[in-house]
Amino acid sequence: MKFADPDATWFHIDPTTGEVLNRADQSSRTYRWLFNAPHSFDFRFLLQRRPVWDAVLWLLSAAGLIISVSGVVIGWRRLSGVR
Repeated sequence: MKFADPDATWFHIDPTTGEVLNRADQSSRTYRWLFNAPHSFDFRFLLQRRPVWDAVLWLLSAAGLIISVSGVVIGWRRLSGVR
């Protein structure tokens, strides 16, 4: 349920019990997209297509590994004086 208040508050309510499950304002939604989403990688369109989620995660992990290893190599060469 969305409200038209200044914070653009959302309430997530359990339809069977009526219990409030979560309250999210603009700040918490922004935090979720900037921090939680890239770290948990729980995008609905990928979670619904699980083999695609696995492939994307593998590709991003491989890219991160390549970037990390290249950084170590560049740092090692810089510190040891090898050109």
